[in-house]
Amino acid sequence: MALEKYTEKRTFEKTPEPKGDLDVLTGNRFVIHKHEARRTHYDFRIELDGVLVCWAIPKMPVLIPR
Repeated sequence: MALEKYTEKRTFEKTPEPKGDLDVLTGNRFVIHKHEARRTHYDFRIELDGVLVCWAIPKMPVLIPR
């Protein structure tokens, strides 16, 4: 909704910024984020049915199981 209002107010021919079109994606997405805080850990974020859930993982996850 906010992007739609912003798009209505902008004149894209006068500014160099891209329009910011929304992509319609199917399926869920995930990311593993290295969080270098006081103690380095990894945040595992996964989208499940449009809802983002997050877990903190204290050590690097195994990307290739043995």
